[in-house]
Amino acid sequence: MPQSADLDRYYEKVEELWEKNRLEDAAKAAAGAVEALPYEPEPHLWLGDLNYEMDEWARALEHYEKALELDEMLIEAMTSIAKIRFERLEFSAAAELAEKALSIDPEWAEGNYYKALLLEREGNFSRADKYLRKASNTDPELYPSPFKVSRDRFDEIVEKALEVLTPKVRNFLKNTAVIVEQVPDIEDLRGGDPPLSPHILGLFRGTSAPERSIESAWSQMPSQIVLYQRNLEHFCQEEPELVEQIRITVLHEIGHYLGLDESDLEDRGLD
Repeated sequence: MPQSADLDRYYEKVEELWEKNRLEDAAKAAAGAVEALPYEPEPHLWLGDLNYEMDEWARALEHYEKALELDEMLIEAMTSIAKIRFERLEFSAAAELAEKALSIDPEWAEGNYYKALLLEREGNFSRADKYLRKASNTDPELYPSPFKVSRDRFDEIVEKALEVLTPKVRNFLKNTAVIVEQVPDIEDLRGGDPPLSPHILGLFRGTSAPERSIESAWSQMPSQIVLYQRNLEHFCQEEPELVEQIRITVLHEIGHYLGLDESDLEDRGLD
C-alpha cells in the first residue's frame, strides 16, 4: 500500500476519534502513525495538536519541533511552536517563527495573527491592525474581525459595564480603581505562578481582602483592577458583547480581591 494511503488511513482514524472528543484515543492513533511512518511530519503535527488540546504543552512542543525537523518549510509547525512560545512569554522566539512562516506564505492566517499579537506587545498597534485584517480576510471563521474602538469610547463602554453591576458589587469597587491598559505588562504576567497568559482580559493588582492586615501598611494600599483593551477587543465582535465581557472580567477580578481562586471563580461562572 502506498505510504500516502497509509497516512490518509491514519488521519481518518485520528479525525474520527477527535470529533468524538476521545482525545487520548486519538493521541494513541496518532502515535501509531508516528511509529508506522517515522519520516512523515504530519503525524507529529496531529500529536502536537492533541497534546496542546489536553494542556500537555511540553509534549506538544516536542512533536511540533520534530515535525519541523522533518520538514523545515512546514509553516503549520512554525506557527504552532510560536503559539506555545508566545504563551510562555518567549516573545522574541515567537516573533522569529512567525516571521519565517510569513516569509514562506504572506497570507498564512495564523502567522499574521501572531505577528499582530507580537506587534501589540511592542506598542505598534497600527501595524498590528494591518496583520489582524490579513488574518481575518484569510480565515474569518478562526480569526473574526475584532471590535475596535478608540480609547475614549472604550472608557465610555467600561463605565456602561460598571453601571449594570449590582450595588453590592459596586461597593467592592469603592477603594479599588478600575483602569485600562492596552496589553498586559510582562512583569505582571511573570508575577503569576505559573506565569499568566498574555491573552488575559484583566488583572487584580493589590492585596486580597483575606490577606489585608492593620499591622501591614502595605496591605492597606489601594487596589486596582486592570482591563486590557486590546485583549478584550480580540474577544468580542460587537459593543454589547464587549460590555458584557467587561462586566464578567470585573466580577472575575473582584473575586480575586475576595480571595477566590480560579476553581472558585469557575464554580461561580466567572472563569
